[in-house]
Amino acid sequence: MTEGPADTDDSGIGPRALQRLRDADLSSMRRRRFVRTLVNAGFGAAAASLLAPDDLFATRPDEVPMVYGFTRSEDPWRVEPRTKPVPREWYNDLQRAFDVQEVLVESGIPGLAGVFVQPGDYSDRDTSLLLDATTESDLPDVGELARDVGYTINYLESVSPVPQRRRDSVELRLVDEIPDERIPGSVTCATDAGEGTLAPAMYDPSTKRRFFTTANHVYGEQGELETAHRGESLTALAMDSSAVLGHVRRGFPDDDVVRVDPANGYEPASRIHGASPSRVGGQFTKFGLADLAARDEPLQKMGARTGHTSGQIKGVNGVTCYYGTPCRRGQLKWGGQRTVQSGDSGSVAYHPDPENPDRQQLVAGFNNAHAWWPVGDFSWGTAAHHVRQTHGYHF
Repeated sequence: MTEGPADTDDSGIGPRALQRLRDADLSSMRRRRFVRTLVNAGFGAAAASLLAPDDLFATRPDEVPMVYGFTRSEDPWRVEPRTKPVPREWYNDLQRAFDVQEVLVESGIPGLAGVFVQPGDYSDRDTSLLLDATTESDLPDVGELARDVGYTINYLESVSPVPQRRRDSVELRLVDEIPDERIPGSVTCATDAGEGTLAPAMYDPSTKRRFFTTANHVYGEQGELETAHRGESLTALAMDSSAVLGHVRRGFPDDDVVRVDPANGYEPASRIHGASPSRVGGQFTKFGLADLAARDEPLQKMGARTGHTSGQIKGVNGVTCYYGTPCRRGQLKWGGQRTVQSGDSGSVAYHPDPENPDRQQLVAGFNNAHAWWPVGDFSWGTAAHHVRQTHGYHF
């Protein structure tokens, strides 16, 4: 393990810029001017486009507003941003880490198998990068490229090939019976190639359609093209019955997610069977996941193999090459090796809605794999924010 220093200068959104914002007549500004004013103050363009004047007015002098999630509105095809105040210095450190991470990834340094942002807590400026690299890697440029952020390099002495499993070796949790119409997440699903776990319903605003989804690799490891499994069935399994829920419309192998259009009168439900509360109302952003990590808030999952497990967030917005190329972006690292097992793939990690914890859950991301090599004690998958940003779908 190798560690690098962090230069904690106070770049980003400065206190004077925030004070000028508070002194300005933000409420009377046209929307375009308001967004431009926030960008000039140091906010990212994407964040600025989602904030409102009231978000600024709700913060203290040492805070900034942050979009931590999106929830469905009365119109389920639209989502509304959720904001909260966070410490300004923490936010600046986090944004700096995201920026440096992107530079590292784009530099194409050979031997980097994983690059995650590891959020620090609110009291210490210790947000850093967590790098996984092969022992054959030569990383002379990391120190220069990451000079503004602390970093840790974990050298992977042995990343053996992905272990193959026999289908009859996995004991799965089955529901007593398949619901008549609306099928929730966490139900066991199967294809001709293997078994997995249903995620809760996803929404496509462009077509105004809900669809079933699980991990793309449940259809087999060879599906490298988006059309590789088009038309194949997805079947829900119960104790004494089964039902074909729909057929593959499109796979997203780079994200290990598959879209299955409903059939036979079945529809996906925005619920997670066995979770409490079971309702799913939206999802977290990468900043929201960092906020959960900063506050040491755990994630949970309900899977077809291991049922309910929980664990801490270990890295956000990751880029992983554990399976080789192409590398996967927008990855979430959490829990341990036993948090997600074969058969749990396609389930989601979730956390209670911070504003309505007794009413609904917000999704953190999909569960796609767990580390299978020595010293790799975590599970990971594609975060919900990446799916929305890349494909436009939301929970």
